[in-house]
Amino acid sequence: MSNKPRESIEQYNNVSGLFRNRLASLSSGILTNRLWLKSKATDACDLLITFPSRIDEYKIIWFLEQLLKLEPDIRISVKYHFTTGVYGFYITFTYAKLLKGAELLQLEKPIKAQFGGGFKPFIFQEMEVYEQVENETFFTSPERQSIGIYLLHEIKIRERQQEQDDIVHILNSILNILWGTCFVVLWRRKQAELAHGWNTLDLDDNLLESPRPTFKGEYRLSPITNKYEPYYPHWKRIVFRCFVTIPVLTSNILLITVCMLFIFRLQSWIDHNIKIGNLPRTYIVLSKKKLTLAYFIFCLKTAP
Repeated sequence: MSNKPRESIEQYNNVSGLFRNRLASLSSGILTNRLWLKSKATDACDLLITFPSRIDEYKIIWFLEQLLKLEPDIRISVKYHFTTGVYGFYITFTYAKLLKGAELLQLEKPIKAQFGGGFKPFIFQEMEVYEQVENETFFTSPERQSIGIYLLHEIKIRERQQEQDDIVHILNSILNILWGTCFVVLWRRKQAELAHGWNTLDLDDNLLESPRPTFKGEYRLSPITNKYEPYYPHWKRIVFRCFVTIPVLTSNILLITVCMLFIFRLQSWIDHNIKIGNLPRTYIVLSKKKLTLAYFIFCLKTAP
């Protein structure tokens, strides 16, 4: 019977300790909430980015420098919360940048009555036809947040795209160097092999070739050397140039021009569909990789 009072006392102490811990955590939460209530909000802020409490400050500085370098129209206010030990980026953009972002997002805004009224997707070049576009209250808070998130994603994609473009150009340059070097070395080996097989290693190259061996024509007595030499009439050259050389060159130039215009039009169509969300953003990198591959194949086929 003497053990029961001891057990009850221990249970009471455990329960009281638990309540004291709960009360302490509750009081700290109340204190934190009071501090948040007394804190002042940042006036120019559309987005908030927070970092872990134990992150290195150099990483935050590096991230801030990258944002400011990649997007000059961004406005960032850095604050440190002592209660949580967290850094925060209070982000907004210039009003002109928000207007351009609204055009990319195709936000529908009201039109002035004198221009017909109604709603229309925002166009930056025609901003004067929209109501209250002169005031910065033209966008609602959710619209500003949507535009800000989109612009932040564009910054990330732009940096990633630049890195991928640099990698593709480096790989293309390395492949061209390797191809040119290997081709020259292999051709020299093939040339030496053929010369050894034909027993012409010790002969001078000039002795093996006759002057203009591909020249063809009727043999006539030359008034200069008094020898029979092939003669090709001048009028045949003019006919060949007019009916063969010039049409072939013109058709090739037109074909190349049409192909270039088609590639430019295709690239602009892909960019437009990516902006409106009809195509994934990976098509940007894929299209450029295809162009690089096509250029490399063209160089291989046209190489001597």
